[in-house]
Amino acid sequence: MHGFEKGFDNWVADLKRGTLMRLTFDAGEDETPVWSPDGRSVAYSSTREGVERAIYRKAADGSGNEELLWSGKGHLHLGGFTPDGKRLVVSYTTGAPHDIGSLSLESGKLTPLLAAPYGEYDPALSKDGRWLAYTSDESGRPEIYVRSFPSLEGRWQVSIEGGSEPVWARDGRTLYFRGSGKIMAVAVAAGPGFVPASPRAFVDDRFSAAQGDTHTGFDALPDGSLLMVQDTVERRAIRYVNLVLNWLQAPSAQAKDTP
Repeated sequence: MHGFEKGFDNWVADLKRGTLMRLTFDAGEDETPVWSPDGRSVAYSSTREGVERAIYRKAADGSGNEELLWSGKGHLHLGGFTPDGKRLVVSYTTGAPHDIGSLSLESGKLTPLLAAPYGEYDPALSKDGRWLAYTSDESGRPEIYVRSFPSLEGRWQVSIEGGSEPVWARDGRTLYFRGSGKIMAVAVAAGPGFVPASPRAFVDDRFSAAQGDTHTGFDALPDGSLLMVQDTVERRAIRYVNLVLNWLQAPSAQAKDTP
């Protein structure tokens, strides 16, 4: 199953059965949903009456009530859980450029990880929790960088001609991102260190962007395909989920549109 935001609510799509279930119903803004490591719940950033910004968690099957994990000031987006499920990596801002932080679910404390005069956002942890990919505009334009996690030692620029929205393959061997009108792919060598190859164009980026500069609008599935959203030319009011398949075989990957 896959969680995504539609309008200002979160929905869960069962890709095998073809069902789409609404998860949140509040009049506030619910966005940037992320799955818990065990796949049983979804956490998301939200606004509620009297609360500037909060993080809630809810069972993925829609049962039970929302659980409040954190509330505070500023605008906050979720990047994902650490593998142990005890922390969330987030991007946040109180009006200045975005920074990246770590939120402890045990203490409720938000700790800055990357804070600078320039913007740092789109945090994405590799599935084993060893590497943190993110977008930074420190060079004057958005580029993709990677640091070790949680030490943050080392820093590697992955993109070359701009990039945003980093997404890890489930096996950690490929890092995808948006850049130069393409979905780009960077192979990562197995080993103790981070050794990226040169970016290669995977497929033309004809897919819908996320609702905001610090949202990520696609994801990698366990079978190695990518899940993306595509607006049709003929029916712009309808959005389709676009599964890009067989990407290992050729850059001109096949696509299957599913309404």
